[in-house]
Amino acid sequence: MMQDNPSLRVVGDGSEHDVRKARRYLNPILRPVVAEGQFRYRNENNLCDRLGRCWRAAGYQFGQEVLLAPGNRIDFFANFSVFDPSYHHYRVGIEVKVGGPQRDIARQLLRYTATGELDCLLIITTDASHSFSWFPRPPDVAMFLCYLDAQRDWQANPVSSGQLHGARWGHRLPTPDR
Repeated sequence: MMQDNPSLRVVGDGSEHDVRKARRYLNPILRPVVAEGQFRYRNENNLCDRLGRCWRAAGYQFGQEVLLAPGNRIDFFANFSVFDPSYHHYRVGIEVKVGGPQRDIARQLLRYTATGELDCLLIITTDASHSFSWFPRPPDVAMFLCYLDAQRDWQANPVSSGQLHGARWGHRLPTPDR
């Protein structure tokens, strides 16, 4: 059964206003992922393609592998101001992680938030040890963590996400919760 509000953990010290606003944008993005159930994936790229395919099936299209700044390429990017000015120019970055040292990942995430290209960063992880409850310095934007029900399967077939690689504009996006 699909949850109305997927489980999101706040990372860092976001103000209550930022948290409420971010949830308005993140919940609709996460609903089709939660409804999908368990994902089987071969590696991080394969999981990104499966997530992209899930979002496309729900009618959403995000930019994938988008360059935020030199050396900083994020897995998915959604600019909610593209077609509707009521979306208040809200830019969401989505980074997918299947493992790795938290310290290295935290540095990567802080580089993304420091680019000035994001208003919110969603980290989707399959690793239960990822908490990101600490950072060497506070993040510059609201950050959220979502644990994904997924299982590594070396037999998982490659899939094409159908997402727009490198695209920053022209997305089909979910309507934010009101």
